[in-house]
Amino acid sequence: YRPLPVISLALDRRISGGSPWWFHTVNLALHGAVVALVVLLALRWSSPLEAMLVGLVFGLHPVHVEAVAPVVGRVDLLAALGMLASVYAFRRYRDGGPRWWKIVLVLSLLAALFSKEIGAGTVALLAVDHWLDRTPARRPVGGVYTGMLAITAGWFFLWNSIASAFVGQSAAAALRGLSSLERIAAALPLQLEVLRLLVLPGELASDYNPLAIQIHTGFSVAGVVAAVTVLALLVLAAKLKTEAPGVSFGILAAVVSLLPVSNLLFASGVLLAERTLYLAVLAPAFALAALVRTGNSKGYQLGVPVLTLLVVMGLGYRSVTRIPFWRDVENVVVEEFVQHPENYRARVRLAGALEKGGYPGNALAEYTAAGAIFPADPFIAVRTVPLALKTGHTGIALREAKRSLALSPGDPALALLAARAYRAYGRLDSAMAVARRSVELTPGSPVAAALYDEIARAAHLPDWRRTLALARSLWIDGRMAESSRMIAGALALLPDSLDEGGCWEIRQSLALVRTLKGATAANRMADSCPEVTRIP
Repeated sequence: YRPLPVISLALDRRISGGSPWWFHTVNLALHGAVVALVVLLALRWSSPLEAMLVGLVFGLHPVHVEAVAPVVGRVDLLAALGMLASVYAFRRYRDGGPRWWKIVLVLSLLAALFSKEIGAGTVALLAVDHWLDRTPARRPVGGVYTGMLAITAGWFFLWNSIASAFVGQSAAAALRGLSSLERIAAALPLQLEVLRLLVLPGELASDYNPLAIQIHTGFSVAGVVAAVTVLALLVLAAKLKTEAPGVSFGILAAVVSLLPVSNLLFASGVLLAERTLYLAVLAPAFALAALVRTGNSKGYQLGVPVLTLLVVMGLGYRSVTRIPFWRDVENVVVEEFVQHPENYRARVRLAGALEKGGYPGNALAEYTAAGAIFPADPFIAVRTVPLALKTGHTGIALREAKRSLALSPGDPALALLAARAYRAYGRLDSAMAVARRSVELTPGSPVAAALYDEIARAAHLPDWRRTLALARSLWIDGRMAESSRMIAGALALLPDSLDEGGCWEIRQSLALVRTLKGATAANRMADSCPEVTRIP
């Protein structure tokens, strides 16, 4: 649920008529605004020259290319802009500036929250900056914290009511089905890759997934090293609070921005992505500025500037050479496949491009190869099964559908694929079993209800059962009047005694019949099947 980036992209389209240069120009402008805020914040603890160095390192860091070059990176740019603007506004308010800074603070917080979920960490970032500030606050700020927490809680309630149902479905494939301890064991070593990307960003990828990056679900030396390293950095941030508050701010800002997507607290939608490191680059930026200051204080007036210039030029060069990778979708697909053929998601994207280009056989081969490389992702079947059915490869369709449904039996979309694959393979009884199971596992799902209705008609079930199945589908779809008419038709056709399938139909529909037609009609249905309990 990220309405602000969506609105901004819609406005871009309206203004530019869809011309790409405008979208990219806005992204660059937003990135420039974030860099400017970074410099303003750095001036609190650094000289103007050091603050400029922080801004240069932050602005030129290669991991930012994924957030700035592709237009979809707008979400990260707006979230970072909102979070840093909140810090700056709160700082000005604490310093005794005009009270309208409080309005700027509220608006900035809302911008961060409605851009990306990491905006929920804004209050923590405000507290970090306040804790590091050597200047005593000229105003009481307890009420401000309370208000910011209340706004964040209100946003969370809204987000939870709209988007939370999709969180579990969007978890990274490598993390699905893992216990909390297994997920943490898998996530800890990834933090070493995060550190590598922040400090030595030479090797970059558009996707970090199993086989492209090693996953551990148990004890590993890499996990221990990562845990010790993260704890050491937190201790370092505490110790440098007075001597180098900018470094402390950079480290803690990285923790605040990365924790929600680290998979340590809960499973997120990605194992690791360069765009999620946007604010985390504050850590190496402030650290380099602190090293320059230390080097100058120790008399290395010549070596330090040369080394700093080389670092900045190296970062800029890597960013420039990375930009062409994101030129267009086709280039990303091909280049990622060439660089990392072991990455199953690169093969999925290549298959999509081949399918779109009119090469269904090649596309199907790549989809099935992706499933063989990493069989734990059930949602490859969303692409594979329809294409296999379309090209007449029913055996492949059934195999992939069964594999995916076994991985995620409660997903109605995967049940739909499996039922259609069984039906195409000539096993209508198995299709019916899958459809019934889907209704039982997800009784409120419109997909499950529509699937059962589809299979019921294909299996030529008795008219009253087909009518009742349609009634349930209409009810879930919100078409109550039509559903009521269907129930009346089913009641008129209901036989005196039912087999097991008929009793199952009654059990699934009893609550609906009572709601629309009353207890008398529901009990009339229940009487047709002795094993169904009457409604009092």
